Amino acid sequence: MLNRFIISALIVATILLAAAAPSPAEVYGPNVKIRNNHILVSTGMNLDQKSIDEITKGVSKDIVFYVDLFRQWRWWPDEFVIGISVSQALRCDPVKKEYTTVAIRGGKEIKKRFESCEQLISWTMSLPDEKLTNIAVLDKEAKYYVVTTVESRIKRIPSFIKKVLFFVSDTEFKVKGQSEAFVVGETGE
Repeated sequence: MLNRFIISALIVATILLAAAAPSPAEVYGPNVKIRNNHILVSTGMNLDQKSIDEITKGVSKDIVFYVDLFRQWRWWPDEFVIGISVSQALRCDPVKKEYTTVAIRGGKEIKKRFESCEQLISWTMSLPDEKLTNIAVLDKEAKYYVVTTVESRIKRIPSFIKKVLFFVSDTEFKVKGQSEAFVVGETGE
């Protein structure tokens, strides 16, 4: 009887500690607006202190933003319409005082240098007004919403090791954010 009580108490304590632990990161937005017949999405994320400390100490991070548009259906599962991805590679070298990023946005590679690691993190963790799609291809009376998924990938694991250790995740964290539902015909400019 005492063993069951101890085991139950340990399980409850573990659940409470896991629920009280801070999330690794959080997505803000996505905020959707329609301008010049295009859906524009503004989103970003706030990193946790552990990730910020790792970046400032020189650990490179690869962050990928997935911005997906879904059509909402009443009796069917929601339908994926279109999506974009933005890849960001953060590189801080505290010894050389070099803070660089290579971002792939809209098929274009953007290389930038920054004066501090804080500026680098601020620029790479926000996506202002990313063009998602033209509203001409969408149903004007349907409800849509945007889902932003952000994940941090662990350095590439060799394929033969990944096949053997298939149960090991290749992402450090993966967080999501969802916009409010909107109707294209009601918000048009």
